Formats: sequence, C-alpha cells, structure tokens
Amino acid sequence: MEMGFDPIYFGVICVMMLETATITPPVGFNLFVLKGIASGHVSMREIVTGAFPFVLLYMLAIVIVMIFPNVIMLLPNMMS
Repeated sequence: MEMGFDPIYFGVICVMMLETATITPPVGFNLFVLKGIASGHVSMREIVTGAFPFVLLYMLAIVIVMIFPNVIMLLPNMMS
C-alpha cells in the first residue's frame, strides 16, 4: 500500500500469475497431475500442446488487467 498499489489488485495479479505458472513448463504442476491421471493414454507433448491456448488466454488476460486495472476493481468499488 505504501507503494501505491491496491492490495486487492495486487492479490488478483499474483493469483493470475500463479495460475499461469501451474500450466506452463517447467513448473507445470497441473500438467504433471494430468499426466499421472492419463498415464499410458496421453503423452506429455499432447498435454502441453492442449494447454498452450489457455496459456495464451491467461497472458492476454494479464495484459488487459495491467492496462485496465479498473476491470479488477469494478466490483469492489461498487460494493464500497
């Protein structure tokens, strides 16, 4: 707060970044969970290829939220 960031905005950005990290290699925890569930049926390459469009959408959403921070704060501002 001392640096001029709203804690709600900062929290939402952090969660969006963490969600992106769970579906991108090398961390990709969710990718490894899917591989464990579908072992023998699907290769890791197919899982990563299937997750790629979602990574692009997350990155686009993060860029939009950073350009237009009021998108995040719309509902909290309406409540207060």
